[in-house]
Amino acid sequence: MSRRRRGAAGCSASTITPASNAVIDGTGTAPDGENYRQRINSWIRGQRLADGFVDFDAAVRDPADPSAGCQR
Repeated sequence: MSRRRRGAAGCSASTITPASNAVIDGTGTAPDGENYRQRINSWIRGQRLADGFVDFDAAVRDPADPSAGCQR
């Protein structure tokens, strides 16, 4: 029986947004950060533990550079 049928709250996951063009406290992102982000996002998209997921990566990435957020 699913959690929803038992009355429990659902659980959603979300992908990690691109950040290669981000600077935090004057420092760029970690050298292997993009590789890890891609691997984690692939897992999130394929996992079946959560009831669903929100793909923030697809929503905000720059089509010309998928490792960067879109400059709006």
